[in-house]
Amino acid sequence: MTKVEKKTPVGAFRMGWVMDYPTMEDYLGPLYSTNGSSNYYGYSNPEFDKLVKEGSAAKTQDEAIAKYQQAEDILAKDMPVIPLRFGENVFGHSSKVKNVEMDLFQRVNLVKIEAAS
Repeated sequence: MTKVEKKTPVGAFRMGWVMDYPTMEDYLGPLYSTNGSSNYYGYSNPEFDKLVKEGSAAKTQDEAIAKYQQAEDILAKDMPVIPLRFGENVFGHSSKVKNVEMDLFQRVNLVKIEAAS
């Protein structure tokens, strides 16, 4: 078990979290919920936890997103971590192809690409 997992003070550390599922809960729950599996910094806010739980129990995706966005607003005010950088993938394509789409995981869907007429 690492110092971070034991919640031993270590100073700054890198959190390399990537999305497993295309849902906002995939970041909010594990990283910031009081009992989140990867909440190594001890963040706890009962209202945030309540909104994430309500989002997870929502009947529709739109209702879930509304709850998760309210939870994100709390994170923006509390700022439990300081994001230092975000990785990006840069893609380009020519006018000779069409239907170029990128998914939530920042991958180009190669199956959909077609030659432009």
